[in-house]
Amino acid sequence: MSTDEATASRHPDRERTRPDARRGPAVGAAAHPPEPRSAGGPVGGPVKSAWREGTLTRAQELESLSAWIQGHAPTDDSAILLEAVGLHVRAAREAALTPRRWFSDEPLLERAMSNLDAAEALLLDVASPEYLLGRLPGVLNDATRHLPATDARRRELERIARRVGIGDPATPLVDGASTQTPEDALAIVSRERLTIATASRAANSTRLVDQQGHSVLNSVRAGSRTATRTSE
Repeated sequence: MSTDEATASRHPDRERTRPDARRGPAVGAAAHPPEPRSAGGPVGGPVKSAWREGTLTRAQELESLSAWIQGHAPTDDSAILLEAVGLHVRAAREAALTPRRWFSDEPLLERAMSNLDAAEALLLDVASPEYLLGRLPGVLNDATRHLPATDARRRELERIARRVGIGDPATPLVDGASTQTPEDALAIVSRERLTIATASRAANSTRLVDQQGHSVLNSVRAGSRTATRTSE
């Protein structure tokens, strides 16, 4: 008699509950909990440039936010937008890890920043009202820094912010409306989601244009100094 047969004869119940690899786990065995949703791979790096490190860090943050939002019952429409978020984050990370071309990082920097901004704006389109309300002060700060006071998108954003109790209390709404409860604030930002995301895109686009202008001006100044030293 083999060892397994002897064990089975002394302990008949053990044989009935032992899992069979060909048939799967035994009936009544505790099911393993599902694996947690991954927030992506490692951050990457280290890399030599500060903007590259910042890009990798922000890409990981947006990727984690996207995974968190995806785990909270997204709709079919949000699934499409979250897929686009992943594409933008991947493009930004690739730009940060691509070696410098010629003598400037400017094209890679613009590619990284513009894709990160696009990913962040898309998250505003699909995130929960709680996340949207939490991001509203940051979006408002970007809009007031980079959009003129006469810009319609900035003015609408400021109106929404005042309605939910954010902004300058000395500037009341024309209609005197105010928000009294957190539920009211969540309902407002949910209805105004597109306006908030649009203002965020506009502020980020203007910031990129300003950065490009400063870069061109610095390049012209550097070239002028080099030409002056050469002529001397």
